[in-house]
Amino acid sequence: HCVPRPRTEEVDVVFKTPLSTFLKPENHFARLYHENDTPYTIHFFKYRDEEHQQDHVIWGLTAAILIRVATIVYNKEPLFPKHISAM
Repeated sequence: HCVPRPRTEEVDVVFKTPLSTFLKPENHFARLYHENDTPYTIHFFKYRDEEHQQDHVIWGLTAAILIRVATIVYNKEPLFPKHISAM
């Protein structure tokens, strides 16, 4: 029986957050980045782990994956724009 364990060189900390967090605009913000003239929206979620009294920021690829998973599980789109554009 294999017990999954995070690789310490890849994962800073493991904690629980409700999946619905990734559809709500509360504690969400996004930034537009450019790489080789291609724009990318990077999502960030601030989360307070009350059990351990710690603040976390879930962002980047992890946030993008969790937005997609929450969209599929709840069959709902997020209440914030998935993509932002340059002004």
